[in-house]
Amino acid sequence: PVFMGAREYEETALLLGYSDKGAADIGGGAYANFGLGNIGVGRRRDRGNYFRTLVGDLPEVQIVKPGHGFQTTAGTWTVRFDAGHSPGHMSFEVGNSSQKVIVIGDALNNHHVAFRKPQWISEGLDQDPKLAADTRKMLLEKIVSEQSKVVGFHLPNGGIGHVEKLGEGYKFINS
Repeated sequence: PVFMGAREYEETALLLGYSDKGAADIGGGAYANFGLGNIGVGRRRDRGNYFRTLVGDLPEVQIVKPGHGFQTTAGTWTVRFDAGHSPGHMSFEVGNSSQKVIVIGDALNNHHVAFRKPQWISEGLDQDPKLAADTRKMLLEKIVSEQSKVVGFHLPNGGIGHVEKLGEGYKFINS
Protein backbone atom coordinates (compact mmCIF):
# COMPACT_ATOMS: atom_id res chain seq x y z
CA PRO A 1 0.00 0.00 0.00
CA VAL A 2 0.86 3.67 -0.21
CA PHE A 3 1.23 5.35 3.19
CA MET A 4 -0.44 8.77 3.46
CA GLY A 5 -1.70 11.11 6.11
CA ALA A 6 -5.43 11.85 6.10
CA ARG A 7 -4.94 15.43 4.83
CA GLU A 8 -2.59 14.30 2.06
CA TYR A 9 -5.11 11.63 1.01
CA GLU A 10 -7.96 14.18 0.88
CA GLU A 11 -5.93 16.56 -1.29
CA THR A 12 -4.74 13.79 -3.60
CA ALA A 13 -8.28 12.50 -4.10
CA LEU A 14 -9.44 16.06 -4.78
CA LEU A 15 -6.71 16.67 -7.38
CA LEU A 16 -7.37 13.38 -9.13
CA GLY A 17 -11.07 14.28 -9.32
CA TYR A 18 -10.58 17.49 -11.33
CA SER A 19 -11.53 17.38 -14.99
CA ASP A 20 -8.80 18.19 -17.51
CA LYS A 21 -10.29 21.65 -17.99
CA GLY A 22 -10.70 22.29 -14.26
CA ALA A 23 -7.12 21.25 -13.48
CA ALA A 24 -5.80 23.25 -16.42
CA ASP A 25 -7.68 26.37 -15.34
CA ILE A 26 -6.38 26.09 -11.77
CA GLY A 27 -2.79 25.35 -12.87
CA GLY A 28 -2.78 27.99 -15.59
CA GLY A 29 -4.19 30.54 -13.16
CA ALA A 30 -1.51 29.72 -10.59
CA TYR A 31 1.21 30.08 -13.22
CA ALA A 32 -0.26 33.41 -14.32
CA ASN A 33 -0.37 34.63 -10.69
CA PHE A 34 3.37 33.94 -10.42
CA GLY A 35 3.96 36.15 -13.46
CA LEU A 36 4.90 33.39 -15.87
CA GLY A 37 4.45 34.43 -19.46
CA ASN A 38 1.63 33.34 -21.74
CA ILE A 39 3.73 30.51 -23.19
CA GLY A 40 4.17 28.90 -19.75
CA VAL A 41 0.54 29.44 -18.84
CA GLY A 42 -0.56 28.04 -22.21
CA ARG A 43 1.59 24.94 -21.81
CA ARG A 44 0.14 24.33 -18.35
CA ARG A 45 -3.38 24.69 -19.69
CA ASP A 46 -2.62 22.34 -22.61
CA ARG A 47 -1.61 19.56 -20.18
CA GLY A 48 -5.01 19.22 -18.56
CA ASN A 49 -4.94 17.21 -15.32
CA TYR A 50 -1.24 16.44 -15.47
CA PHE A 51 -1.39 15.15 -11.88
CA ARG A 52 -3.76 12.36 -13.00
CA THR A 53 -1.44 11.60 -15.93
CA LEU A 54 1.48 11.16 -13.51
CA VAL A 55 -0.34 9.29 -10.76
CA GLY A 56 -3.14 7.42 -12.51
CA ASP A 57 -5.75 5.94 -10.21
CA LEU A 58 -5.18 6.22 -6.48
CA PRO A 59 -3.74 2.87 -5.35
CA GLU A 60 -4.48 1.09 -2.09
CA VAL A 61 -3.81 3.64 0.64
CA GLN A 62 -3.10 3.12 4.31
CA ILE A 63 -3.83 6.25 6.36
CA VAL A 64 -1.11 6.75 8.97
CA LYS A 65 -0.63 9.02 11.98
CA PRO A 66 2.55 10.48 13.48
CA GLY A 67 4.62 7.80 15.17
CA HIS A 68 3.35 5.04 12.88
CA GLY A 69 6.20 2.64 12.17
CA PHE A 70 6.73 0.14 9.41
CA GLN A 71 9.51 -2.35 8.80
CA THR A 72 11.76 -2.52 5.75
CA THR A 73 15.16 -4.07 5.16
CA ALA A 74 16.65 -0.69 6.19
CA GLY A 75 14.95 -0.92 9.59
CA THR A 76 11.91 0.72 11.15
CA TRP A 77 10.64 3.85 9.42
CA THR A 78 8.70 6.14 11.73
CA VAL A 79 6.25 8.65 10.25
CA ARG A 80 6.55 12.35 11.11
CA PHE A 81 4.23 15.11 9.94
CA ASP A 82 6.22 18.22 9.08
CA ALA A 83 3.52 20.36 7.52
CA GLY A 84 3.87 23.89 6.25
CA HIS A 85 5.42 23.50 2.83
CA SER A 86 2.36 21.42 2.07
CA PRO A 87 -0.53 20.54 4.41
CA GLY A 88 0.14 16.81 4.69
CA HIS A 89 3.92 16.78 4.32
CA MET A 90 5.45 13.64 5.82
CA SER A 91 9.03 13.04 6.84
CA PHE A 92 10.46 9.76 8.10
CA GLU A 93 12.93 8.76 10.79
CA VAL A 94 14.94 5.63 10.09
CA GLY A 95 17.30 3.84 12.46
CA ASN A 96 18.20 4.29 16.10
CA SER A 97 19.57 7.27 17.98
CA SER A 98 23.24 6.67 17.16
CA GLN A 99 22.64 6.14 13.45
CA LYS A 100 19.35 7.90 12.76
CA VAL A 101 18.52 9.31 9.34
CA ILE A 102 15.67 11.78 8.89
CA VAL A 103 14.24 11.83 5.38
CA ILE A 104 12.81 15.34 5.20
CA GLY A 105 11.46 15.31 1.65
CA ASP A 106 11.06 18.97 0.76
CA ALA A 107 10.39 20.37 4.25
CA LEU A 108 13.61 22.40 3.69
CA ASN A 109 12.93 23.42 0.12
CA ASN A 110 15.35 26.32 -0.40
CA HIS A 111 18.74 25.41 1.01
CA HIS A 112 20.12 28.88 0.26
CA VAL A 113 17.84 30.40 2.89
CA ALA A 114 16.26 27.60 4.95
CA PHE A 115 19.44 26.80 6.89
CA ARG A 116 20.71 30.34 7.47
CA LYS A 117 17.29 31.87 8.18
CA PRO A 118 14.87 29.06 9.10
CA GLN A 119 12.46 31.62 10.59
CA TRP A 120 12.11 33.32 7.17
CA ILE A 121 8.48 33.49 6.03
CA SER A 122 8.45 32.22 2.44
CA GLU A 123 5.16 33.39 0.95
CA GLY A 124 5.91 32.02 -2.52
CA LEU A 125 7.26 28.60 -1.58
CA ASP A 126 5.07 27.30 1.21
CA GLN A 127 1.33 26.75 1.45
CA ASP A 128 1.34 27.76 5.13
CA PRO A 129 4.40 30.04 5.45
CA LYS A 130 4.23 30.56 9.25
CA LEU A 131 3.82 26.85 9.96
CA ALA A 132 6.61 26.06 7.47
CA ALA A 133 8.99 28.41 9.32
CA ASP A 134 8.08 26.84 12.68
CA THR A 135 8.57 23.37 11.18
CA ARG A 136 11.99 24.30 9.74
CA LYS A 137 13.19 25.64 13.10
CA MET A 138 11.94 22.59 15.00
CA LEU A 139 13.29 20.15 12.43
CA LEU A 140 16.77 21.73 12.29
CA GLU A 141 16.98 21.84 16.10
CA LYS A 142 16.05 18.15 16.24
CA ILE A 143 18.53 17.12 13.54
CA VAL A 144 21.39 18.97 15.26
CA SER A 145 20.56 17.91 18.83
CA GLU A 146 20.23 14.25 17.82
CA GLN A 147 23.19 14.41 15.40
CA SER A 148 21.05 12.73 12.77
CA LYS A 149 21.94 12.34 9.14
CA VAL A 150 19.52 14.04 6.79
CA VAL A 151 18.20 13.29 3.30
CA GLY A 152 16.38 16.09 1.51
CA PHE A 153 15.05 16.41 -2.02
CA HIS A 154 16.10 20.05 -2.49
CA LEU A 155 19.49 19.87 -0.80
CA PRO A 156 22.68 20.23 -2.89
CA ASN A 157 24.97 17.51 -4.26
CA GLY A 158 22.65 14.55 -3.77
CA GLY A 159 20.94 15.87 -0.65
CA ILE A 160 22.57 13.54 1.90
CA GLY A 161 24.51 14.94 4.84
CA HIS A 162 24.28 16.41 8.31
CA VAL A 163 23.53 19.79 9.83
CA GLU A 164 25.63 22.00 12.09
CA LYS A 165 24.59 25.04 14.11
CA LEU A 166 26.10 28.22 12.67
CA GLY A 167 25.43 31.39 14.69
CA GLU A 168 21.71 32.15 14.50
CA GLY A 169 21.24 29.61 11.71
CA TYR A 170 22.51 26.29 10.47
CA LYS A 171 24.77 24.84 7.80
CA PHE A 172 24.20 21.75 5.64
CA ILE A 173 27.30 19.57 5.19
CA ASN A 174 27.25 16.97 2.41
CA SER A 175 28.35 13.45 3.34
